[in-house]
Amino acid sequence: MQMSDVTYSDVTFTKKDDAGQKQEDKAEQTQADSKHVDDGTAVYSEVKTRKHCTAKPDPVDSTPTPHPYQDSPTTLSVRCTVLLLCLCLLLLATTVTMAVLYVLKEVTNSDITQRLDNATAITRILEANITDLTQRLESLQVSYDNATVVIRTLEANLTDVQEEAWRKFSDGWKYFNGSYYYFSTDEMNWTDSRDACVTMGGHLVILNSQAEMDFIKDKGQMFWIGLTDIEEEDTFHWVDGTFFNKTTLPWLKNQPDNWEDEDCVVISSPEKTLNDAKCHEQRYRICES
Repeated sequence: MQMSDVTYSDVTFTKKDDAGQKQEDKAEQTQADSKHVDDGTAVYSEVKTRKHCTAKPDPVDSTPTPHPYQDSPTTLSVRCTVLLLCLCLLLLATTVTMAVLYVLKEVTNSDITQRLDNATAITRILEANITDLTQRLESLQVSYDNATVVIRTLEANLTDVQEEAWRKFSDGWKYFNGSYYYFSTDEMNWTDSRDACVTMGGHLVILNSQAEMDFIKDKGQMFWIGLTDIEEEDTFHWVDGTFFNKTTLPWLKNQPDNWEDEDCVVISSPEKTLNDAKCHEQRYRICES
């Protein structure tokens, strides 16, 4: 163990004989056992002072004493290595974090772009559907307007039909299968009968079916009908100009024979057949409307 050396010193105060001179203090380091000085001065006090001296190295231990705040080269190298490793780890973590943030940003941007594209496509589809629905709505509106016009026309026609039906029923007309029939109670020739039917808002009857013929024949009279071959012999036409095929309706036996210029046709009862007759003869008539 190393020990520190201790040095003791005496401090001597002296006073000279000359009273006019100043007192001088003289400090002098001597050995510890010195008690008096040779110049004949008096010792007033003795002060022993401990001085700090640097410890001398132990000759046995030749290892240099390290500084308390100084690291060895090995420790310094380890610390530098650790510091460098920490910096590398920090740099790596920063790089990884930046890479992850970049990837997330790219993924987010890609997802946003995809969603935007999907939304755009859906918007276009909706716009197309809206356009189609608008066109359909416009078409339906046109159809509705047309239907409204038709309904109003039908209502007006219904009113007219109702009025006409009331008038015809009042005048003695009969209704059958969508048409009105008037059986006259007075007799006229074929030409006057035709004109009288026109005046009443109709025409001499035109037979289109066996059912219609049966309805007329049940009246039990002979009536002028709207069939004639006045314009061309043996070529019969209805009053509306329609050609008549003689085989479509039954005729009286051996008729038509055009005897003495018979150019107009009656329906006879009770035979329920057709027969040609002279146009100037007075007959009942059947008007149709």
